[in-house]
Amino acid sequence: MIHITNFPRHTASIMLVLFMMPTGYCQVMAEDIHLYRCVIDGATEYRQTACVEGDESITRVTDHSKGITPSAPGLRLKKVSEKTDNKAKKKNKRAIDERCWKKRRQLEKVERKLRAGYKPSQYERLHQRQETYASYIRKFCR
Repeated sequence: MIHITNFPRHTASIMLVLFMMPTGYCQVMAEDIHLYRCVIDGATEYRQTACVEGDESITRVTDHSKGITPSAPGLRLKKVSEKTDNKAKKKNKRAIDERCWKKRRQLEKVERKLRAGYKPSQYERLHQRQETYASYIRKFCR
């Protein structure tokens, strides 16, 4: 039987695990461990067996060595700085401007072809491209 007196609960849990490892109780660590917290004459003791006298409460020690560990209180994700955010906006704006410039160039090329003359077989394809480029510019470009 292990008696741990006058230690905070977290320290008592760690000490219990450390005492159990060399004694061959490692298989118990995989499961939850129940401790009895006994308060006798103002002194706090943690036991593996029920208290004979005094106030008793059951404390459960959980093995957190596997899986996700709980996050520390007050730990927060970093907020993206405005400077970085502005760089991303400028980069995105530039990419949009470049795509619009390319679409305008493509539209101009199709309109030049329509003005210069084309074969009857190209009529449908050229007018369809003209409408596609023009609708893109109306929707996405200023």
